Amino acid sequence: MMNIKLELLCIILVLAYHSANALICMKCEGPTNSACYKGVDSQTEFCQINQPVCFQETTRKPGEKIGSYKRGCAAADWCDKEKQKHKKDLKSCNVCKNDKCNRRG
Repeated sequence: MMNIKLELLCIILVLAYHSANALICMKCEGPTNSACYKGVDSQTEFCQINQPVCFQETTRKPGEKIGSYKRGCAAADWCDKEKQKHKKDLKSCNVCKNDKCNRRG
């Protein structure tokens, strides 16, 4: 019984430590004329341990007037992977390492 209590306490402490030290990023997704793109949307998310950066990216396919915008938590190599995935459609991609650093405006 004592071992179970000790294990639970350890789990709670690890979770509390992670929550207290987790990066917080702005999170949303939408077209480039949306509240998300304009920076009006204020949703946030706590990043997972394997997501040490915040990102924001804009994509637009040839011939389209309105592109797509998204931001959130990501792996450190997010933009490199997005460049491979979207190629010329990727108009911008940035990562940063501070709380809410991917805020627009």
